[in-house]
Amino acid sequence: MWPARLVVVVEVEVEVVVVKAVVVEVVVVAEVVVVVVVVVVVVVVVVVGV
Repeated sequence: MWPARLVVVVEVEVEVVVVKAVVVEVVVVAEVVVVVVVVVVVVVVVVVGV
């Protein structure tokens, strides 16, 4: 019932949304990893320094 073009547009939009969501998740995970690494390094430096 749906025109083919409309279906294609909807599919492309859905794919774009999914890709954006994945990118956001990757960025968030990367930020968390960086924060954890920095905290660990600081703790190690403080412990070793003391």
